[in-house]
Amino acid sequence: MSAISHSLPLMPLPYVGLPYVDDVERFDEMGDAPLFSAIADTLIETGFDDTFGVCLLHVHFTLGSGEVVWESYDRRANTLSTGVCSQASVAARGGLPTSWRFLDGRWLPLSFAGHGLSEADLSRAATVMERIGRLLEDAGQAGRFGLCLAQGGLRSWPLRIHVERTDEADRRQILAPEWLPLRDRGQDLDTSWTFRPSLLARAGIVRNSGKRCRTKCKTTCLVGSVHGPWHEGKTHESGA
Repeated sequence: MSAISHSLPLMPLPYVGLPYVDDVERFDEMGDAPLFSAIADTLIETGFDDTFGVCLLHVHFTLGSGEVVWESYDRRANTLSTGVCSQASVAARGGLPTSWRFLDGRWLPLSFAGHGLSEADLSRAATVMERIGRLLEDAGQAGRFGLCLAQGGLRSWPLRIHVERTDEADRRQILAPEWLPLRDRGQDLDTSWTFRPSLLARAGIVRNSGKRCRTKCKTTCLVGSVHGPWHEGKTHESGA
């Protein structure tokens, strides 16, 4: 099994069969928890929990031949813009992959940005990516979940979510932090989760203490809302 495809695949292979964001099958807190727990265990065990998160695979735009998804993070405005660029221009832009889909035994990049993972980074992560790919395949979820960066992200903790706004005409999507009450407006689609210890600590969660958590454990969501599952049924304590 080849763990990673380093080169840009021919379009539209990575995106074939992925649902549009409005049609995506949302995360099932009960049914998907065992898979997420296994992935979290793998990332934490191998020390890659600060590198990778899990993403819910979907598309926002119709991509043509020779096109890929490009991400731009505006630190001043605290927004992440997702658009389309030509495959040929990725290298000139200094683009590196930021999310991946496991397809036919290979990890194929889905999006690119200036802050992605290099060839050397991906080579170091090859073994853990292969393990997670097998977990997804064994669970029959390789077409539903993928990997994304756990590094960076929007500053939204603790009471904000990221609301997706799509400009269909310009094929551009903007993720911006919004206040938690917006969840009541149906804008709370969780699209990715991270298991980073530093973020869990900010949520008052300490792993592996031997004590049972006094409150339901959550993770921060990197691209969707701040809520997500983490180690359902495991023992650890919730700090002050």
